[in-house]
Amino acid sequence: MKAKSCRHCGIPFDYTERGQCYCSLTCRKTASLVRGRHLWNTKYKHELKHIARRRSYYLLHRERILVKSAKWYKENRARVVDKRRRWELAQYGLSLEQFEEMVRACKGRCELCGSVPTRRVLSVDHDHATNEVRGLLCEPCNRGLGLFRDSPDVMRKAIAYLERRPREARTD
Repeated sequence: MKAKSCRHCGIPFDYTERGQCYCSLTCRKTASLVRGRHLWNTKYKHELKHIARRRSYYLLHRERILVKSAKWYKENRARVVDKRRRWELAQYGLSLEQFEEMVRACKGRCELCGSVPTRRVLSVDHDHATNEVRGLLCEPCNRGLGLFRDSPDVMRKAIAYLERRPREARTD
């Protein structure tokens, strides 16, 4: 393979195709945007230069950056998980304290099947139309309701379908 410099960011790369001028699809798309009239002002050119500079720095120091970010994540895992959980709960208008109160009220069990989740915490079940919280469910029950489109009619049809089969053929 031959080495060539990217037309956009200037990073040397090995090209495989005849006429290949850019090191990646990102550089090719960014360069085509710069050539287009809609981004041809100094503000966007300045931003694109920063993007190219950050990208080239990342490519040159990728291993060191990955080791450093993995170390940081390992040291701050609890903080990251807590922040993500708070953000997820905020989508339903709940605080972490309200969620913990709901977990205590249902004794840590799924409100539909009664199981205790083993790997993950209980999921917040909500009405997609009003975004109103209905309760806490285990992951399979929450997904099941979603797959039935939260429709009682569809669920009744599913129950009728299951009851139509002979009991011996079922494995429950």
